Amino acid sequence: MFLDDATFPETKTCSLMLLSSVPRRGLSQLVSTHKTSSPEVQIEIPKRIQRGPTDILRALSSTLKPDYTAPHYRYHDDPFLIPHSSMNKRSFSLAKESGRKAARYFLQKYPESFKYDPADPKIAAFNPPEKKFIEENDYTEEDLLYFINNVRVIDAQSVFNSIHTKGVEVSQKTILLLLQLMSFYNCREAETINYLEELYFSHKELLPKKTWTDGNLAELLFEMLEDKDTVAYSAYIYGLAKHIHVEKAFAMYEEMRLKELVPSLHAYNGLIHSVQYMAEGADHRWKLVTKLLHDMQANGVQPNLITFNNVLELCSRLGNARMGKNYALKTLAEMRKLGIEPSLATYMYVLRSFCKTKGPISTILREIIELLDEKVLVPQEARDFDFFLWAMIVCNEHLFNKDVAYKVNELLEKNPDLLGSSARHSKYYYHFFKLLAETEDIDGYMLVYNKYVPNTYIPETSIYIETLQAIDLNDAFRYLPQVWSDIVTSMIHERNSAIPGSVLSLTARFQSSGTPEDDKLHQQIIEIARHTRDRWNASRQRSVNTFHVPIMMNAKDIGNMIQTFINGSRLDEAWISVQHLIERQHEIVGFSEASPLLNFVQRACHAGEFNQALYCAKYCAEIGHISVPDWMKQQAERYAFDQKILEELDHLTAKSSTAEAKK
Repeated sequence: MFLDDATFPETKTCSLMLLSSVPRRGLSQLVSTHKTSSPEVQIEIPKRIQRGPTDILRALSSTLKPDYTAPHYRYHDDPFLIPHSSMNKRSFSLAKESGRKAARYFLQKYPESFKYDPADPKIAAFNPPEKKFIEENDYTEEDLLYFINNVRVIDAQSVFNSIHTKGVEVSQKTILLLLQLMSFYNCREAETINYLEELYFSHKELLPKKTWTDGNLAELLFEMLEDKDTVAYSAYIYGLAKHIHVEKAFAMYEEMRLKELVPSLHAYNGLIHSVQYMAEGADHRWKLVTKLLHDMQANGVQPNLITFNNVLELCSRLGNARMGKNYALKTLAEMRKLGIEPSLATYMYVLRSFCKTKGPISTILREIIELLDEKVLVPQEARDFDFFLWAMIVCNEHLFNKDVAYKVNELLEKNPDLLGSSARHSKYYYHFFKLLAETEDIDGYMLVYNKYVPNTYIPETSIYIETLQAIDLNDAFRYLPQVWSDIVTSMIHERNSAIPGSVLSLTARFQSSGTPEDDKLHQQIIEIARHTRDRWNASRQRSVNTFHVPIMMNAKDIGNMIQTFINGSRLDEAWISVQHLIERQHEIVGFSEASPLLNFVQRACHAGEFNQALYCAKYCAEIGHISVPDWMKQQAERYAFDQKILEELDHLTAKSSTAEAKK
């Protein structure tokens, strides 16, 4: 139906009113413009781009940058609750995980108490298990299939033993399914629930040992199978290879070949991966891998990414660098020929083959970073998370190049989830900071330090010592208070006396130039020395009351502490440290140098504290620093020592002269 003026009469009245309000000259201009206007431009509507459900969120996320000064989301964002040491971070995270495990325990132990479930649709992982193994019950094959399908390894094993003991016949198909389950998990309970914090703080062995349990249920099931087909052999071989029972895995493979059966791709991958654990030479291991690859080709089994990554892993561990490089290049060429896209693990094993610590310098890492910078990095397998760690190890130990390290770190910042576990995280930043401490100027190093410490990375003892050495080398005392603050909050100085010693050697060297900035810095440095002494005393007192190993102080460190107080004109503080040095000789390792003790004696004499100077001079005479009492004796007329002090000095110098004569 079309609308006319009769339908809405007020529209016509409104239009006439608008036209009457336009001046005659303006109306003529509108008409002429309409007549001379160019033809309409045809609008081309672009083709619709297919969008995913999270594309808007990704676009918004790309506008934000990570805040490196904030703690990780797993910790409470509260100044009093944020952990500042590696031990506290681990304890905090695993405590939360322990709470989740406790909740899971009660859910499984008392399922009748958790009947209320408002979730729709139902989430099986959040509900109690439907069935629970009870030894007195009578079970059927359907019950066994239920436990197999729900990956309840121990319960499935118990149900099978119960059925088998009672003489109930189990079908060959069910036995095969149970064999696959038992072989994969080595008859141990499967971790179907991923506890992320435990995974993050876990440590994997560099060279795993044999974990296969001899005589387990998987071996019995394999023997029970009447028709041992390709599926049964492949599952059994993969389980043996996965749990590093290498000899038996290859024995089963040879038996399979004699029966003219073709292993599955997973079985081949397991065999290739287990070759590296054989106690054979490089030539023999490579010939064995080559034989497996030729068998795959002959049997029409197409290799995948895991296959080639396993081969490259062997190349990196052959022991012969030249042979490893040659075979790695051949493997990469074969991957390209088959159109298989390399993953991060592929590039990681290439780095390990080409960039040996004591081998010739290879710049292949630069090419890899340039190639990866143009791609969207998506992990394909678990070993992909080792790439960035090995790339930084190569930068530090092989290339010793900070520019390449910055490029690796820049790529990591675009893909922060690809660093993996806490162990990889700590090792990566260890090598990054160690390299920068030795190659970067102090201001550039501290920019990186301020960015990552302490929320992203808490340095180890060796990195803190490297940082203090960099400050010492560049006379950058302005950074010392900040670094000391991080050391105290991480509590690492209470476990290692090398750090307080390095700090005190720096504080003893600082001399204020008289500017307001230097005077303020000098006060902070004096406070560092005082804080170190107070921590030492507190640790000593705590060891008396409880079983606690105290902080061991070195006499040289106390001498540096004395020198720090003297440089700041704090004779009273220096006197306290001298008393500690002399009265606690049985707790202190070594002897102090003569320089700080001589300086103390000079300042004490200048301040009129002659008894303090004599007390220190006696200690110096006992440990062989005869120059200190000799100086006091030379200055006797200048400071007008009383007769008692003069007699003490004569006795000290005479005793020292006698000792020197006997030598």
